[in-house]
Amino acid sequence: MTINDKQLAALIAANPVRELADAATGEGNGRYMVFCRLHFPALAKPQAFKDNPVSKYSGCFLVDPRTDIKKLSDAAKVAAVAKFGAEKARTLASTKNENGAPLLRMPFRSQAVKKAAGEDGFGDDGYFFNAAEGVTWPDGQPKNPPALFNAARIRLPQDTNEIYAGCYGLVKVSFFGYSAKGNTGVSVSLGGFQKLADGQRLRTTKIDDADGFAAVAGADAFNSSAPSQDAAGVW
Repeated sequence: MTINDKQLAALIAANPVRELADAATGEGNGRYMVFCRLHFPALAKPQAFKDNPVSKYSGCFLVDPRTDIKKLSDAAKVAAVAKFGAEKARTLASTKNENGAPLLRMPFRSQAVKKAAGEDGFGDDGYFFNAAEGVTWPDGQPKNPPALFNAARIRLPQDTNEIYAGCYGLVKVSFFGYSAKGNTGVSVSLGGFQKLADGQRLRTTKIDDADGFAAVAGADAFNSSAPSQDAAGVW
């Protein structure tokens, strides 16, 4: 059964952003649990994208505007300082490129931008971020795929149909700084996903209303001679 607004509000209130604690010290370990809505999942098998040919497990995670993301924002800043140092991180964050965007790319994006572009499931408010996990370690050894669980904390098979674009749950993430191909910023590492509730399924491809149609040479001539329904009666 698809979750309703009242149930969604209760889940959001019960699952604020929280940092996981180190078992030995009790201190935060830099991994966070975030309640979100899953979109564009590539969790069953790794997938490559046009701007990055390296196959990875990944997903897009929509955060409701009622969720406070300050802890995530702060964690991303810590990752930037760890990568670049405090002074350089501040300089990159305050310096704009030719398009007016900061040189330091942070992972959080406005949902409204995607909604305006016609993407399904994005709202007028709130943020989203992409998170991914590679398939190998630096030494070439294979990585395990991100763990998937249901609400009862039962491990699900990687190709489960229970997890899909549009469902709600908790994603485990951490942050790291990067510098590659002239770009600098902070990315999100995907640690696993636990489904908590069903939602309306989302389209993972943008539908173009004009798809399949094309301009036809001489169409005006056909239109001018075509009978109207009034003139021709019922077709």
